[in-house]
Amino acid sequence: MSRLGKLFTDLKSRSEAALVAFLVGGDPDAGRSFAFLEALVEGGADIIEVGFPFSDPLADGKVIQEGCQRALSTSTTPAQVLEMVKRLRERHEVAVVLFSCFNLLLQYGLEAFAKDATKVGADAVLVTDLPPEEGREWWEIAHKEGLDTIFLVSSTNRPERIREIANLSSGFIYGISRMGVTGARSELPADLPEFMGRLKGLTDLPIAVGFGISTPEHVKQVCAVADGAVVGTALVDLTTRSTPEELKDFVRSLKAATCAADEKGSRAQKRVSSGRK
Repeated sequence: MSRLGKLFTDLKSRSEAALVAFLVGGDPDAGRSFAFLEALVEGGADIIEVGFPFSDPLADGKVIQEGCQRALSTSTTPAQVLEMVKRLRERHEVAVVLFSCFNLLLQYGLEAFAKDATKVGADAVLVTDLPPEEGREWWEIAHKEGLDTIFLVSSTNRPERIREIANLSSGFIYGISRMGVTGARSELPADLPEFMGRLKGLTDLPIAVGFGISTPEHVKQVCAVADGAVVGTALVDLTTRSTPEELKDFVRSLKAATCAADEKGSRAQKRVSSGRK
């Protein structure tokens, strides 16, 4: 079982779901980006998604697009993002997912990227624009290096398509809460529980839900029907007007919302309130 698999098992035993926190590597610059990444960990995030900045992030809305542009404006390179991940894993026991478009992996070299990702301590790679029918080569390379590969699933996917995606996925499945691009929303889709029910009937993998998750209440609603909640846009936006300490406080409030209201959940909330190294 991979680190991600063990993490979800451990969280379930404590009546918790996973908080998956996303930031763009190198935004707004290398120094401050690392401070914000550490704030995510110290705020209690279970999984850190580190996005590689690229010029045309098709699945992302305005906020994350602007984060990518800020990182690119300081000439952030894939090697620098990997170095941030290495530093983070040297200092903290936290799961890390690398978030990228496939073109970046091709330019880097699939085998080289998988080897370097493993060397710096990454646990998985999520390639936003890689469909499973075109992902077999990458999956085999990643699997050889011990990396999980995470694919996206939406409510419009047919059952046979979901099974195909699940067969190539490991670590967890990323469930898209709504169609369109990433970005904060005021409400979650009314059909989310039904979508999660269908998805759980087709795979035993943990399911983390993203797109539009921006408040503790959103996280609470998601974690009632899924194994984790992914928050990205709200965090990227907060880094433009807040300190790492303020980001940490917000992440604590998000993590507290993943905890069940029973005795185990109460203990988990106390653990979050004290931070985590």
